[in-house]
Amino acid sequence: MLHDKIEEFRIRCFSVYPDHEISGIGGECPETLSNLDELMQSTPDDETAPATNNSVADKDVPKWASIQGRKILETRREGNLIHFILGK
Repeated sequence: MLHDKIEEFRIRCFSVYPDHEISGIGGECPETLSNLDELMQSTPDDETAPATNNSVADKDVPKWASIQGRKILETRREGNLIHFILGK
């Protein structure tokens, strides 16, 4: 019964609840990463942000995170979208 409700309402649970939201759906990955960088620079160290992007993000986001010194706390693929939870 609970599983049916989760499916019905399209609930997504992550290990960390994000403090902010950013999405790159339909956009270019460099633009999304630039927006994400601005957000992460202006937030306290203990806050997290999710990023959702298309299939090219599986290479671009980890590379960006490594260069920027960010942590990928969780990654989840759903169809052609990839969800990342990022921290400082």
